[in-house]
Amino acid sequence: MKTFFLLLLLMALPLSAADPEPMRKDASKLEKQGNWREAYELRVKILRETSDEHSGTDLQKALESRRRGELRRADGRVDGKT
Repeated sequence: MKTFFLLLLLMALPLSAADPEPMRKDASKLEKQGNWREAYELRVKILRETSDEHSGTDLQKALESRRRGELRRADGRVDGKT
């Protein structure tokens, strides 16, 4: 019985690991639109789920999105433009 559950778990693992490339494209699109909070949240999700050669760039972009979102709030802007 334990073997059966272990087999099910191993089969489910590849399904839970999402391909980061579509999420990276979506995050870039959000950044271009000035949706800094959403871009930040998506980059953090990518970082939590993926560790590859692009993770350093994801971290830089996540921090940049967070910084820009905080600046926008400090300026009182709500239109998404900086």
